[in-house]
Amino acid sequence: MLRGRKRSDIRLVFRRAFVHAHMKGVAKSFAGGTAPDAWQAPMGEAPVSKDLRQVASAFVNLQEARHEADYDFRRLFIRSEVHDLIEAAEKAASSWRNVRGNPEGQVFMTALLVHDRVSRAV
Repeated sequence: MLRGRKRSDIRLVFRRAFVHAHMKGVAKSFAGGTAPDAWQAPMGEAPVSKDLRQVASAFVNLQEARHEADYDFRRLFIRSEVHDLIEAAEKAASSWRNVRGNPEGQVFMTALLVHDRVSRAV
């Protein structure tokens, strides 16, 4: 396991490797309760947990809100919407703590990073 400076160095490399459009498609699948086809075998027979569905759903919704905020100059967010988005992020962070160390969480993170490459190879 990487620790300290080496871990932060590798994070710098990985943060540019994620493609949000591909990640959104993966997250939509997990949010709907099933892994994309290429990830069915690593996920096994168990359905996607409630916690991971929460994380994936929040990812999709928060990414869409960020995209609107960044690119739709006519879009105004009212206080209650912002509060709801913050609450969704907090719930997702809590749910992530429940799944991040288990195989399901690891498959999800791997799928977010490489799904577009794996799905073309399958």
